[in-house]
Amino acid sequence: MSPRAQVFLSRLEEQDRDLTEIKVDEVLGFVRHIRPKVATDNTMPSWVVLLVEFFLDERRYVLLNVVLLQRLRRAVHCVLLHVFMHVCVLDHGLSLRHRSSSL
Repeated sequence: MSPRAQVFLSRLEEQDRDLTEIKVDEVLGFVRHIRPKVATDNTMPSWVVLLVEFFLDERRYVLLNVVLLQRLRRAVHCVLLHVFMHVCVLDHGLSLRHRSSSL
């Protein structure tokens, strides 16, 4: 190799050596701030987990609650209908007696 080429290569090597040190420092600075996009199990907020579990547990009983409320409504309706029929019979009987007694 010619001495001129050796001088050129040594200058290039010195320039590259300085640049690589700068790049290494920048890369280490950038990598330090990178975080995962998905949270791990240890960093998951516990109140969110409890809220989701609560809603899933309550969803399980929604159909049962609807059926029980419908049965309760039907039972109340039947009792009120039964009482209303007794009142109608009594009212009808009282009205006949009053008319017959007033004549």
